[in-house]
Amino acid sequence: GKAGGPERRRAGRRRSGDVTGHSGAMRGIDDTAGVTYGALLEVVWHNIDPTDGDGQFCDRGEQYRPAIFPVDDAQRAAATASIAATGQALGETIAARIETTDEFWVAEDYHQDFYRTNPEHYTRYRRGCGRDARLTELWGEAAAH
Repeated sequence: GKAGGPERRRAGRRRSGDVTGHSGAMRGIDDTAGVTYGALLEVVWHNIDPTDGDGQFCDRGEQYRPAIFPVDDAQRAAATASIAATGQALGETIAARIETTDEFWVAEDYHQDFYRTNPEHYTRYRRGCGRDARLTELWGEAAAH
C-alpha cells in the first residue's frame, strides 16, 4: 500500500515522476499467535536494503525510501531499538526513518502478492536489479530471498 506524505488523498496509480510524498508501505496486522512487532521488523530488514535512503534496488526515489510508520508509542520504541540493533549488526548507518502518518491506502489488486501472481516477472526483477546479491552482501546466510 501507500503511507506518509503531505497529500491527504489516495495515492492511487501514480507513476515515479508524480510526487505525492507517499511511500510504498506494508501494513502489519496484529497476530494473536505471537508474532511481535520487533520480529516483523526483523523480517523487513532482511528483505530490503535499510542502508539506502534513496530507494530500493532498481526502484529509486522518495516513494521507495525505507520508512517505518508506527501506530503508537510502543511501536515507535520498538522501531527505534530495531534500527539501532540493525545498524550495529550491519556495522552501517541505517537510512530508514521513523515517520508519522494518519492514513494507509491498500495497494491496487495487481500489487497484492505480486511475487505469487507474476513469479517470472518478479524473479527477473530480483536478479536484474541485484536484489538478492545486495541482500547477501548485507546479511550473508541470513539474507531473505
